[in-house]
Amino acid sequence: MWEQVNRFYLMMRAAASNGLSSRNLHAFLADVKANSHLFLGITDATMSHGEGWHFARLGRLLERADKTSRILDVKYFMLLPTVAEVGTPFDII
Repeated sequence: MWEQVNRFYLMMRAAASNGLSSRNLHAFLADVKANSHLFLGITDATMSHGEGWHFARLGRLLERADKTSRILDVKYFMLLPTVAEVGTPFDII
């Protein structure tokens, strides 16, 4: 697990020092996704499912909930473009 975290960190550090262009952005994002999934797989496969594992899982689920609430917040303001509509029947629905 820690080796994967270190590999991921070094990859991110190298990308930050080299800079990103639109040509290599897709490959960089694919590497980020692959490293994230690899870390999750290693964590689930090698870590005992005790308090530490549950804490990591809780953090992951809280992050998902935060991102979901941010998406809903953005979409909500698209439905109610003016502040005057807050509290109206359309807002309650």
